[in-house]
Amino acid sequence: MKKLLSIIFSLLFLGGYAQRLDAIDVENRAFGQNEKLIYKVGYSSFIIGATVAKVVFNVIPEVYNNQPTYKLSANARTTSIFKWFLNLDDTYTVWLDQNTLLPLRFENYLKENSYRYRSSYDYDWANLMSHNKSHNIGRDRRQELTLNLTPQSMDGMSIFYNIRSVKIDPELEEGWTGEAQVVMMDTVYTIKYVFAGYENKKVAGGKFRAMKFTCEFANNTSKGVEIIKFDIWYSDDKNRIPLAMDFPIKGGVMKVTLDEYSGVRFPLDSQLND
Repeated sequence: MKKLLSIIFSLLFLGGYAQRLDAIDVENRAFGQNEKLIYKVGYSSFIIGATVAKVVFNVIPEVYNNQPTYKLSANARTTSIFKWFLNLDDTYTVWLDQNTLLPLRFENYLKENSYRYRSSYDYDWANLMSHNKSHNIGRDRRQELTLNLTPQSMDGMSIFYNIRSVKIDPELEEGWTGEAQVVMMDTVYTIKYVFAGYENKKVAGGKFRAMKFTCEFANNTSKGVEIIKFDIWYSDDKNRIPLAMDFPIKGGVMKVTLDEYSGVRFPLDSQLND
């Protein structure tokens, strides 16, 4: 369960990001300077309607290493009723260069019951590398390594915000495909995705016109390679807010849905009247 929720929170940051970096529209970025998004995570099977956890995203302008940045933070916590089973309190932080939206540094700190883990990635875009460090605090195990990147390789938090500012055609054609490259501590995952069309999605007390993407990636396990598939919906407006994600699991579906929002930069033109 602990591993599953950690994967869910990581996947929430993902989206179709296969564009070149020069396709990012920095001036017309999709997110506001003080945007706040809150998501709820629940099961659609044996716990009908129960919220297992919540994830809160914040954007705050901040100077980092004498550079103007957007400090992005996300915190994932299990709700009080489930803390007896899994007391999860995970925090992710990224600093994006305001002039390019490229990440300068990524950090996370995971607190899951007695488990404690910390990692960081320092990006060297001039040489297309990231310098990564990790510390399993309970076992006092440390690791340092350098990963080679492509211009499309970023941590999930950075992708979460960058994809929203990519220049795309006003009307995507169903079946349009691409790949995302997600930087993890010791590897880079490739996620394939397909644009599945436009749908209406009920979230955050309203109905929204949404763009749906079907995604999949290969996960290496002790039993071999497992193909994991999931769906994600983005608001069809200039904000391109991730509205929901369905992640099939054994016995049901784990659903991540937008619960609250504030500080969005553009009008929510995708919101529909009932």
